[in-house]
Amino acid sequence: EDGNKLHKLNVYKYALDMRRRPLVFCIHGGGWCYGDKDLNENFLTNLVALGFDAVAISYRIAPENNVLDMLKDIFASFKYVKEHQDELDVDFSNILLTGDSAGGHLALLSYVAATSDLYKKLGLEEVEIDVNSLVLNHPVPYLSIAGNFNGHKLASMLVARKGMIRQILGKHYKKNPIYKYALDPTYYIDKNTKLPKVMIITSEGDRDFCYQSKMLSEFLSSLGHKNLLYVEGENSPHVFNILYPQKE
Repeated sequence: EDGNKLHKLNVYKYALDMRRRPLVFCIHGGGWCYGDKDLNENFLTNLVALGFDAVAISYRIAPENNVLDMLKDIFASFKYVKEHQDELDVDFSNILLTGDSAGGHLALLSYVAATSDLYKKLGLEEVEIDVNSLVLNHPVPYLSIAGNFNGHKLASMLVARKGMIRQILGKHYKKNPIYKYALDPTYYIDKNTKLPKVMIITSEGDRDFCYQSKMLSEFLSSLGHKNLLYVEGENSPHVFNILYPQKE
């Protein structure tokens, strides 16, 4: 306990069945600059009712903090839950790692960092995680192009993309030593990367970021990594399944 409200987490268990069940480890979205461990409570309580335990974490957010700070907090949460799993009554050896939107980027990046030598390059403390499934809800894994405006290529290139990256990595982001490591997790994935089962969820109604999910699925498939891409229709907005988990 260091007094930082963003260094806390929530644990969700089903009161009528206190056995240890598969653990959903949730990294919330919010554009890297909003939200905390309570943001996805409705989503997680629904998963708990379906047969899971769940942990929801907070992490420091932009613009006061950058992606490396976020990763440090995520790794610290991994370590804490692993070391205190008996006290928390959860099973850290049976993890479904999930994140939505910006949290999808962070979930994929943290998984790749933890299971490769990237954690060393980023100066992160090593922690072993046993992820059996990776579920990315409307992820934004290609941060380098996340500021695209539909139909406005020039404005996207000159303003929006740079503005997005500047908010997360700072004004002089190209001088930031983590710049080349933190933007696109796919840079560290090749055909030899050991990936768990991957499910990617998006919707045609997510006009800003649906293309990122499709790009990621195509990229993984091109390397021989099996993945399931689920695309909801035009009437479902960005992170519809997080906002409306009871929806059929």
